[in-house]
Amino acid sequence: MLRSVLLGLPIAVSGCVSVLPEPVVPEGLYRLYEAPDQSVTRINLPKNLLVREPEGSGLLLGKSIVTEDSSGALALMRSAQWSDPASRMLEALLIDKLTLASSGADGRVITGEDSILADYHLSWRVRDFVLADDEARIAFQVTLTDVRRRTVLRQFNIIEREALNGASSQEAVGSLIDVARRAIDRTVAEVGEAFSS
Repeated sequence: MLRSVLLGLPIAVSGCVSVLPEPVVPEGLYRLYEAPDQSVTRINLPKNLLVREPEGSGLLLGKSIVTEDSSGALALMRSAQWSDPASRMLEALLIDKLTLASSGADGRVITGEDSILADYHLSWRVRDFVLADDEARIAFQVTLTDVRRRTVLRQFNIIEREALNGASSQEAVGSLIDVARRAIDRTVAEVGEAFSS
């Protein structure tokens, strides 16, 4: 009896596996990167600045590109996806832009491994990073702190939007990348003002 039960088990298990849906493969993978022709506003970092990976909803900061309909319902875009988690790409984009903008300054932009060397910390929370019915949108809050004095040097909000006007899904993702770049540029400018005042 036991032998017949054991012989029937592989057949039952294999039947369960065949009913699983096949994973959806997106038509395009996208990445956030610095546009090669963008100009750089120079900033002066007087001391080392640690840039942290942004916090926020796992849905908005994962690999999926998120859409929002007019009722506010969120969905995942099936035809497109980020090549890496959005949180890591946004962090890398900000670090690259800050490093380029502050080259030649006294301070350096550093990552988590060197956090004990940081005089200042930049932490941020992404509140919105979606393709809505009529616009591409990103919003986040940035906090710049002085580690030694344990004080907030500056806190500010960044919101960028771009109208989609019936754009294709590929053009819409391009607009989402554009708003992310502009938001990063504004963040770098705010950091520069915080250190110059």
